[in-house]
Amino acid sequence: MRKLFLLFLMFMLLAMSAEAAQLKQELIASTTLNQTTPTTSGYTYTGDAKRVSFFVAYDSSQVTTGVTVTVRAQISYDGTNWADMNWYDTAGLATPQTEEILDSDGTYAMWMPSAATPYIKITATMDNAAQYGSSEYGSIIVNVVKEE
Repeated sequence: MRKLFLLFLMFMLLAMSAEAAQLKQELIASTTLNQTTPTTSGYTYTGDAKRVSFFVAYDSSQVTTGVTVTVRAQISYDGTNWADMNWYDTAGLATPQTEEILDSDGTYAMWMPSAATPYIKITATMDNAAQYGSSEYGSIIVNVVKEE
């Protein structure tokens, strides 16, 4: 009886792993923002994904206080024509966000509702970059995780 139970348990575990969703991570942007290059963006194909999350890692030189980066998201049906979109994050929870201002080092997590669009683009812009010295910078790394 015990062997039959173990056999049944193994069968159930194999069946559950066959139904498990696939998570795929993709780097879509990695740039140092400064006076010369104050903006970066990256987009990804999301047409087959059930859920999409983005992780924006920000690391600033912070020589001058007030160096911030604004993060925005856009959607597209063809990868060429873009429109602004809302998303969710841990701070807003159920409240849709339209932009997020990063003012300290760390990783910002955001996720999209089930968007019926094949492309999503994330743009990060260093605010007031011209007023800061050349030693001011913000490193941005944007990763996307898709559940397929």
